[in-house]
Amino acid sequence: MRKSARGIRQPDPQRDRPACDPLHDDSMAYTRLITEAGGRARCYSEEGLIHGYLRARFTVKAAAESFERIVAACRFLATPG
Repeated sequence: MRKSARGIRQPDPQRDRPACDPLHDDSMAYTRLITEAGGRARCYSEEGLIHGYLRARFTVKAAAESFERIVAACRFLATPG
């Protein structure tokens, strides 16, 4: 959760979900709802990765590449537009 400019707690619009995660489909749907409402959001489906995979970003190439996509998406979402 994050706070908006008005101090209201809001869910983070950055969604990165492994394909083997029970929240995968919900994340994709939530991202779609945000963008349909005019908001900015990014959601990536990381095939072959499991929930908690970011802990392996220093040892597993796919996890490291996913982490780079997350960083790029955070930069995009932090840029006014």
